[in-house]
Amino acid sequence: MITGYAATSPAQEFLQIEVQNDPETIKYGLGQKIVIKTKQNDEWQAIVLRKFIYETGTILYDQGMLQVEDIVAIRETRPGVGALSVALTTFGGAWLAYGLISQGLDNKAEFGTKEIVIGVAALATGWGVKKAFYKRDFHMGKRYRLRLMDMRMK
Repeated sequence: MITGYAATSPAQEFLQIEVQNDPETIKYGLGQKIVIKTKQNDEWQAIVLRKFIYETGTILYDQGMLQVEDIVAIRETRPGVGALSVALTTFGGAWLAYGLISQGLDNKAEFGTKEIVIGVAALATGWGVKKAFYKRDFHMGKRYRLRLMDMRMK
C-alpha cells in the first residue's frame, strides 16, 4: 500500500536546476509557484507548475505552456532575509520615532548623534540586506541548467 502511494506521489515529478560542479540541485515540484523570465518575455512572471510533458520538454501552467529551453532565468526569494530586513527597518524607524517623540515631550531626554546613528544604521542595514540578499537569480547557460525529472516507478 505504501509503495503504491509513493509511486504516484507528485513530489517525484519536478523541474530541477543543476549547478555545474555541484551535486546539490534545486527542485520545484508540481503545484509550486516559481518566478521566471523567458526568451519571449523579458519581464519576470510568476507561474504555478501544473503538469510536465517529458517527451517534448513542455511545462503546463495556468496561463498556457512553455518549453524548458525557453526559460532563460529563474528567480528565487529568501523569506528569512525578507523577515530580517523588515525587523531591522522596523527597529530603526521605531528607534527614531520614539526618540523624536521623547525629545518633543521632554527637552531633558537625550536624543543626540549616537541615537540618530543607531536608528539610521538599522534602517540602512535592513534596506541593504534586502537589496543584496533577498532575491537570487539563476541565469541558464554555462553554470546553470534546467531539466524535467520523473522519478516515478512505472
